[in-house]
Amino acid sequence: MTLTYVSNICYRTKIQGTEMYAETIRQALEFAIGMVFHDEQTLRHYANE
Repeated sequence: MTLTYVSNICYRTKIQGTEMYAETIRQALEFAIGMVFHDEQTLRHYANE
């Protein structure tokens, strides 16, 4: 699944003229440790670590 996401990001950045390669994407995501979700109904933020 990860390969599919990386391939998709590579493709999308290429057609936008700001091409990124798989290694660049891996390095950019290396330090990502979580996600923040925003509930639009309650206006609350939730962190997923």
